[in-house]
Amino acid sequence: MGREVPRSAVVEPQPVVNQTGACEPLRTVPPLPDDAFDAYFRHIFPKAVATARRVTGDVDTAQDAAVEALARAYARWQRVAGLEWRDAWVLRVTIHQALRLAPRPPRCGPAVDVGDASELVDLRLALGQAL
Repeated sequence: MGREVPRSAVVEPQPVVNQTGACEPLRTVPPLPDDAFDAYFRHIFPKAVATARRVTGDVDTAQDAAVEALARAYARWQRVAGLEWRDAWVLRVTIHQALRLAPRPPRCGPAVDVGDASELVDLRLALGQAL
């Protein structure tokens, strides 16, 4: 469930006004057509997998991270296609996904068998009384 942004906090892009007072359109790289996503996928997918593999050390997990990043790019394709640094955007999202999917070491070590704990309890009580 996302937070709602107050209407007053939304900043609408403003056109650039040149020195003569005429408005110029916002400067962006023209977006690619939707069918260009297939070609872009074939171009960036091997790079995304290689990047994620450096993070995870596992090809399968790296492919999962790359596919998820490209799925997010496709969902935002109208915006991402116009970015001049779209490769960097996809690779950054891939790295974040790889970090999320990478196996993590356990938070605590293995349980240690202390045997009979009564000796430890007696020792702790004796030390407490000595203080």
